[in-house]
Amino acid sequence: MDLNKLKLYTDLDLLKIDQPVVDLLVPFCGQDSKERNPELNITIGRFDKYEKEGKGFIELTSIEESDAFLLPIRYTQKENDVKFEQEIKIFAELAEKSGKKTFVFLGSDIDYFDVKIKNAIIFCNTLYQSRRKNNEFAFTFFFEDFIEKYL
Repeated sequence: MDLNKLKLYTDLDLLKIDQPVVDLLVPFCGQDSKERNPELNITIGRFDKYEKEGKGFIELTSIEESDAFLLPIRYTQKENDVKFEQEIKIFAELAEKSGKKTFVFLGSDIDYFDVKIKNAIIFCNTLYQSRRKNNEFAFTFFFEDFIEKYL
């Protein structure tokens, strides 16, 4: 048993929903075509090393063996998005039934969000300290190691 790996359960069937794949899944799903397009992305290469080495510290596994759940797509940015909630309903119910935490990523600078997954740990780019809940954490977008790449 490798105690150094984060073991996550996710449902890759949810990738069919029209939302971006979360960056944690790059080692398992590859990089989005926009990541490789120099006309759309000034940070080409930021995931190359992670794509090669990420499986060394993250493992996708069964519900029973997992440390936590991972919603594989970014959470909707629309208020009252009933269609999205319905599409992730079975996943959310499994997560709740398991009693495990669920990592949920929001993908842009929005200040409104209402994640309806119980036991969610929410990662967002925009948070107001005065409104931040205990299960909400700020994260930045991922970039390459500037020192390694440019020095």
